[in-house]
Amino acid sequence: MSRILFRYLCPVLLVSVLVGCAPASPGQPPTAAPSSTPAPPSVAPSPLPTLTRTPSGTATPRIGFPKPAGEVADVIGFWKTRIKGANVDVTVEFRPDGTFDLNEIGASGHPVDKFDGSYSVSKGQLILDADRCNRWIAAGQVEFFHCQGIYKVSSSYRGDTPAQLRFVLVEDGDQERAHWFMDQTFFLVEDEG
Repeated sequence: MSRILFRYLCPVLLVSVLVGCAPASPGQPPTAAPSSTPAPPSVAPSPLPTLTRTPSGTATPRIGFPKPAGEVADVIGFWKTRIKGANVDVTVEFRPDGTFDLNEIGASGHPVDKFDGSYSVSKGQLILDADRCNRWIAAGQVEFFHCQGIYKVSSSYRGDTPAQLRFVLVEDGDQERAHWFMDQTFFLVEDEG
């Protein structure tokens, strides 16, 4: 019999303790036990300050939408990307004189491979022309030859400066170079010399 009484009495006691601890119902102020410490004077909350935006210097414009590169000025600069899935950075410098240098930089931070040659830009296409294209012909043997690479290239500008280049492979006689450019976005590196 004591088990039955315990089974029914415990939930009733638990509910009464919880009801006693519950906060006052909305609209009624909570009741406080008398205290010897006087209550602080009531202070009305002050409204939150209004935040206003004030210009501070020149804002950096956002990078715009890509558009097909139409002239050499759309690609001039020192560009860099990280190859997805590899611990390799690739840099390319397009110079105003129509020459380029492409460098593969390994995990050590040192150049691993280099391509150079001339380039031209017209109607959204970049044409790379190089004498030092290469292909593996046997284990440890590389053949060098002249080749061209053609890529669709689009430029995204920040203000009036190109900020990103996006390359899409059309065709390239050098498979390794095609791997570094194919479907890659390069970012302008400022203050490279």
